[in-house]
Amino acid sequence: MMSLRVYRLLLFLYPVGFRRVFGAEMVAVAERHWARQRAGRRRGRGIWFWSFLGRDLIRTVPPAYFASWSDELFSVRRRLGRRFSRGTPTSPPGRQSRPGPGRGEIFGAMLRDVQIALRGLKRNPGFAAAVVAVLGLGIGANTAIFSALNAVLLRPPPFPEPERLVMANLAFTDPGGTAEPRTSPWSYPKFEILQSNLRSVQPLAGFVARRMVLTGSADPARIDVEMVSPSYFTLLGAHASLGRVLLPDENDPSIPNLVAVLGHDIWHTRFGSDPDMLGQTVTLNSHAVTVVGVLRPGFRGLTGKAALWIPMSAASVLEHPRRLTMRFSHWFHAIGRLQQDATLDAARAEARRIGETIDAAHRWPTRTELQSVSLTPFLDARVNPVARASVLVLTAAVVLVLIITCANVAGLLTARATARRREVAIRAALGASRSRLVRLYLTESLILSGIGGLAGLLVGTWGIRFLSAMWPESLGTASRNLQFVDSSALVLDPTVLAFTLITSIATGVAFGLLPAVKASRTDVSWALKHDGHGAGPRQGLWQMLSGRAVLVTGQVAIALVLLIGAALMMKSLARLQRVELGFDPSHLLTFGYEVPRSDPTSDDPASFHAAFADRVRALSGVRGVTFGCLPVSGGCDRTVVTRIVGRAPIPPDAGPVVGTQIVGDGHFDVLGARLLEGREFTSVDRADAPPVMIVNESAARLLFPGEEALGQRLAISLGRFTEPGVNAEIVGVVNDIMYRSPDLGTTVEVYLPFRQEPLPYTNVTVRTDGNPTDLVQAIRKEMRTLSANVPLDDIATMDERVAEATQERRVIFNLLAIFAGTALALAALGVYGVVAHAVNERTRELGLRMALGARGPEVVRFVLLRGLWMTTAGVAIGIAAAVGLTRFMAGFLFGITPTDHSTFMIVAAALLAVAFLAAYLPARRATTIDPLDALRAE
Repeated sequence: MMSLRVYRLLLFLYPVGFRRVFGAEMVAVAERHWARQRAGRRRGRGIWFWSFLGRDLIRTVPPAYFASWSDELFSVRRRLGRRFSRGTPTSPPGRQSRPGPGRGEIFGAMLRDVQIALRGLKRNPGFAAAVVAVLGLGIGANTAIFSALNAVLLRPPPFPEPERLVMANLAFTDPGGTAEPRTSPWSYPKFEILQSNLRSVQPLAGFVARRMVLTGSADPARIDVEMVSPSYFTLLGAHASLGRVLLPDENDPSIPNLVAVLGHDIWHTRFGSDPDMLGQTVTLNSHAVTVVGVLRPGFRGLTGKAALWIPMSAASVLEHPRRLTMRFSHWFHAIGRLQQDATLDAARAEARRIGETIDAAHRWPTRTELQSVSLTPFLDARVNPVARASVLVLTAAVVLVLIITCANVAGLLTARATARRREVAIRAALGASRSRLVRLYLTESLILSGIGGLAGLLVGTWGIRFLSAMWPESLGTASRNLQFVDSSALVLDPTVLAFTLITSIATGVAFGLLPAVKASRTDVSWALKHDGHGAGPRQGLWQMLSGRAVLVTGQVAIALVLLIGAALMMKSLARLQRVELGFDPSHLLTFGYEVPRSDPTSDDPASFHAAFADRVRALSGVRGVTFGCLPVSGGCDRTVVTRIVGRAPIPPDAGPVVGTQIVGDGHFDVLGARLLEGREFTSVDRADAPPVMIVNESAARLLFPGEEALGQRLAISLGRFTEPGVNAEIVGVVNDIMYRSPDLGTTVEVYLPFRQEPLPYTNVTVRTDGNPTDLVQAIRKEMRTLSANVPLDDIATMDERVAEATQERRVIFNLLAIFAGTALALAALGVYGVVAHAVNERTRELGLRMALGARGPEVVRFVLLRGLWMTTAGVAIGIAAAVGLTRFMAGFLFGITPTDHSTFMIVAAALLAVAFLAAYLPARRATTIDPLDALRAE
């Protein structure tokens, strides 16, 4: 009989009215059914019993609630009765079955509810406007942040079956297993082995992102280019709208094919959508490249920003003559598609076997690491972990703001429902059921949330524009350049619009359900006798506060969590901005350029750089010019020390790792750094002069602990210094300069003069007397005079670059501060509203207290003590929640812990002070009540 007892409990899933009318009959039918199963001695009778009655429960519970909603229990029972028994049950005595509601009746009832709700809101336009404004703010903030979440994490890449795409990585493993395997790009000979043998992943394509100089038909420009193997376009479903894509034989390593496929955007903007573009040549890094096709609109490659595609075979001309034949030149990545009948585990097993073949054929002669092949799903590899963490933190914050918004609006509706008790009582006295009253209130809530959703779309549009202006480029750039999410990706697309619609409906139900249920429980007799005013029967001030106080307590707790998060970010940013950079970033203009290898000026890059520096130095307002890697830019080239004169020989590739900076004359004077010992580089440090270098403090401590670094001689694995017997003398020691993000600290650096190790591409730093950007046009003119084919690239002031180094944290802080401020204002409004409403409802009680001799301070204390308890409870809950939640922000903090005690205490005290002021204002107003007027009003 256990099954029957469980069945009786499950009947509580039905509405009360439905159970009252049909519960006994349903139990009787279940008992007869169970008896038949027992009499038949069927095996598994419990299964048969529940298969019969379980289906009835699933099929009838939703219609029963609908029937309760429509006050049509008997008609629905008539239509569903046959599912309870084989015969058609009769209605209870005295009850006549009524015909079921048609679609017209249901629609008419809904329309009447809407009309009643609109009339009620029209009578209170101020209330409606306040609710819509609060909802618009909460829904709009969620819409804006969801657009970022959608762009970074949810929106699928524009490629066919992206879930079957995999990244194939070359991996190096320590034979001892003491270190994590490290992944590496591919060299072409190793990639050929992988491409020929990995059957479960086909097609397989190589790709690499480059920035190249495009000249002809317009001013020179550096554009984003992808070098790819021909199967790249088939793999990603890219098709040509004009001409063709690359052919398989155009990737022959022995035959450089200088052909190109244009993206639709550059074909439209730079070449005017010329239909005769096929067969014409464009100049890329001073090499003529023939256009063979134009892609369809919308395709921007794996990087998300490519403008032009060329075959990988062109690298032997555009980059290095032996680029495709060097076994240990690892320079591009690989992506493929799993075959339909292949699984990722099977493909990984096959890749491991191929890795052994690659390791045997191309073992690194000076390293003990083993080579292997690893496969990673593309959807995992393309997402930047920093972007994911940033957007998730902001999403959590904005969801908390939406919860506060719902709680605040629920409090407003609860207060309004209290004022409408007489109206509700009259409706109930005239026969309106409780479900009918709840439906009426929910209709009003849904109307408000719908209008609030429209306002949220407007606020969300502004929010997206604001977020786009703040969006840091690095936030959407993953490793391998697989995903580039710029501000243009933040749009109100159908997914975001659907989210806004669902959020509007969900918030309408969330903030409307509690007031609706509470209003439907109105004591009809008391409300009619007291004209709907007063605290209600058996309600003191404490009981009056209880319903809305829970909502306000939650608002305070959530506001405290957001405020603590914003305060932690603010404190972290303040400490980050106080980090010593090692140079003076003011009045510095920075940019880069590259001398194309086929340009007549490229035979001697050092002479070109020196000539350009002389021209810029002669401009009015220029104090100095230098070359070299830019500080706070993320770091530059790194290599190893191979030899220190006077020390024991260093094993191959076992020397200390150092950063290498190739810099100009007077480099440290231009930057505003401090030369601690020795001298700077000058024009005497020519290519035919003895090699020299300067080291920073960290390098001096690492390489020469307890010794004088000045005058020491060493060699590094770079250019001419790899030659036997070539050792550079240390002629200077400089202070540490921050080349990475300030939170990562300084690095070990050695500096080389640009005349002794010239590179075609360099960064330029110009110190000026005034505004650095005023000199941009003059510097461009000097470059055009020197060479018309060399564009200036990535122009920015050093102050802007320093700001960019902390931009991710600044964006998160700014948005958290906005959300926290909004939450604080809503929480304070909630406290004020609860206390003010309580004072208004208890006017007679407060007047009586004052008539009996209570003084003003006593009345204020009486109201405050019963208003601030919810703030104190909210602060306690908020601190406990913040201790657990702020640990997810640890990756964004610098110099403090996620549970910094001083921050917690200061924020809690500030929130208590704001809540005290919000409660004091209505408490102070209570002292102005005239006892006689209060008593006379009752």
